[in-house]
Amino acid sequence: MEASAKGAGREHTLGVNIELPFEQFSNPYIDAETMLVAMQYFFTRKVAMTRPSNAFAIFPGGLGTMDETFEVLTLLHTGKTSPAPVVLLDTPDGTFWRHWMDFVDNAVIADHYIDENDMCLVRLCTSTEEAAGEIDHFFSNYVSFDVRGDRGYIKIRRRPNAAQLAALANAVPRFRSGTRLRARRRHDDLVRLRWPQLRELATLD
Repeated sequence: MEASAKGAGREHTLGVNIELPFEQFSNPYIDAETMLVAMQYFFTRKVAMTRPSNAFAIFPGGLGTMDETFEVLTLLHTGKTSPAPVVLLDTPDGTFWRHWMDFVDNAVIADHYIDENDMCLVRLCTSTEEAAGEIDHFFSNYVSFDVRGDRGYIKIRRRPNAAQLAALANAVPRFRSGTRLRARRRHDDLVRLRWPQLRELATLD
């Protein structure tokens, strides 16, 4: 987190620290007087970090990094937070996230604990430019997502064509039963798609 704080600068960085009897302290790129909050419990710290976030850039780290990574993926998987891109950032010759992805692919997915599509929002990147590009690509069409009752509403910038709508219906069998998928024109360039229970769908490329 020190690297991201250094890049963003003190005026754009909000620190969410954890109170520990050892090890933990804020980095020098955070204004500790006005831009730093401390949490007593890990779960409240993770809520404070994930709930308002629009994207997640995760760097190699220890047990805390693994805890936060799986927390973010669990929230996305269960629909407890809004869809957001997750970039795992490493150096071009780094192996940390490649080994981690091998574990997920060859143990967690291969043994059917999760589906391959559950990792659709995760991208492995080897440069800051690539990571920024992945995040920009995600938001080039996606605007927002909301749940109202038994319906999910996703707001996007461009209206899907007939082939894309058919592909969505084919990818999510639930579209073929019950209420049909509909597109409604909103504010000229914004389109809102609506259908029951959206969790199976992540992005439309």
